[in-house]
Amino acid sequence: MTGSPAAPATQTGKTPYRADSLLSLRGIAALLVVCHHLGLGPAMAATTGIAVLGAFAVSGSYAVFIFFCISGYLMAKILDRDYGPGSLSRFYWNRAARILPVYYLAVVFTAAVLPYAISLHDWQVLLFLNNYFPARLPNAPLWSLATEVQFYILAPAVAWATRRWRATPLVLLAAGAAVKLFYWFGFEQLPLSAQQVVYMGLEANLIYFMTGWSAYTYRDRLPTVGAATGIALIGVALAGLWLFHFYFMENTALGLYRSPAWMLAFPLLMCVVALVVLPGLDDGGTATKRVPVAAGALYFLGVTSYSAYVLHMAVFNVIRLPVLLEIAVIYALAGVVFLAFERPLFRLRTLPRKTRAGDKSVPDVHSSPQPTRAAADQRVQS
Repeated sequence: MTGSPAAPATQTGKTPYRADSLLSLRGIAALLVVCHHLGLGPAMAATTGIAVLGAFAVSGSYAVFIFFCISGYLMAKILDRDYGPGSLSRFYWNRAARILPVYYLAVVFTAAVLPYAISLHDWQVLLFLNNYFPARLPNAPLWSLATEVQFYILAPAVAWATRRWRATPLVLLAAGAAVKLFYWFGFEQLPLSAQQVVYMGLEANLIYFMTGWSAYTYRDRLPTVGAATGIALIGVALAGLWLFHFYFMENTALGLYRSPAWMLAFPLLMCVVALVVLPGLDDGGTATKRVPVAAGALYFLGVTSYSAYVLHMAVFNVIRLPVLLEIAVIYALAGVVFLAFERPLFRLRTLPRKTRAGDKSVPDVHSSPQPTRAAADQRVQS
C-alpha cells in the first residue's frame, strides 16, 4: 500500500503513532485468512455449540478479494501520484523490493520446517505462476501473490491507458465481470487441471483489482463514507455473505463455480461496497502521541499482514496447537520477521524523484541511509 508522507517526529524525538485505515483493513483481511485456514470457525462452533459460528469458516476467500480491491486502489494511486513518464523501472524495482524478499523467505521457510526439497519442479512457485499451474509446495496461499505480481506487471499499462481515456477502468471492470459470467457458463468445459483459474487466475480476479482502481480514479464522483463507517459496512456485508454462503451454498469447488451467487452476485455486491468505502478509508493516517489499545492492535495487524499471510500455513503444517494459541504464535513470528527482515529491507526501495502534483524533487532513499522509523513504517503500505 502507499500512504501519505511520514509522520513528523515529536519534540522528544519519538515518532508519533499513525493510524491508517487502509493498512488496518489489510491487517483484518490477513487475520481472516489465517483464522480460515486454522479452522477457527468450526472450532468456535464446536466449543460453544452455536452452529452459526461455523459461517466464519468461509471467510478466507472473501478476505483475499478484499486484498485485490485494496491493491487495485493503491496501484492506481501511486502510479498517478508518484510515477510519471520515465519512472517505469523505478516502479518495478520498488514492487520487487516489496514483494520478493518476504515471498522467497516464506518459500525457504516452508521448505525448511517441513522439510521439503525445493527443486526445479517448483517452477510454478518460483516464477509466480502457481495461480495457473498446480504447485507441490505446501503453502497454498502463495497463489494470490502470483496473481498480485501479474497485476503489478500490467498496472503501468493500465495507468497509461487511464491517463489517455478516463473510461479505461470502467471498461476493464466490465471485462472482469464478463470473465466471471464466462467462467460461470463454461466452468464444466474446462479440463480438470485448469479449473483452478476460475478462482485464482488474474482474469478471474480482474473485477476486484479494477474495482479498487475505479474507486481511486472516480473518487471525486463517488459517494463516500467515513473510515469507521466504511469498515463497519464491510463487516456487515461480509457477515451477510458468509451467512448466505454457510446456509445456502454447497461449499465445494463444483458447488461454488456453478452458483450464480458466488460467481456473479457476490462479486458485484463486494465491488459496490468497495467503490463506496475505499476512498473514505484513504485517510493518509492520523498521527497521535497516544496509542489506543484497539488502534495499536490494528496497526500491528496491518504491518505484520504480509508476513503473517505468507508464513502461517508453514507454521500450521508443523505445529498443531489450540487455534487461538497458534494464531498468537503466527503473529509473534510475523512481528519478528517484520522488524528483523521486512522493515530493514524497505531502504532498498527508492522514493519517486518527482510527484505529479507538485513536480518537486524527492531525494532517493539511498542518499539517506538512516530513514526515520515513521518513513520505514509508511513504506509497509506500498
